[in-house]
Amino acid sequence: MVLLDRQYFVPDDSLPADLNQDDEVWHLDSTGEVFAEYTDYLRQLYLTRSRQWASVYTGVCNLTYDEAVREDERGRALASKV
Repeated sequence: MVLLDRQYFVPDDSLPADLNQDDEVWHLDSTGEVFAEYTDYLRQLYLTRSRQWASVYTGVCNLTYDEAVREDERGRALASKV
């Protein structure tokens, strides 16, 4: 689990409400989130690429979302060895 502005970030893995089979959606690979609105997708994409994320396990900050996830995995692996 990673931190955004010192708060735990939990991606919203639910599908957008009132989604029809023919509706166009956008999927953010790094978080697994699905968006019905392109502007919402772009906003979240920008957020995940910004350097405001931190690792819960190591405390390293100023990371992108993907970097924070990798740092958390590294920290978790080191903690399990102890």
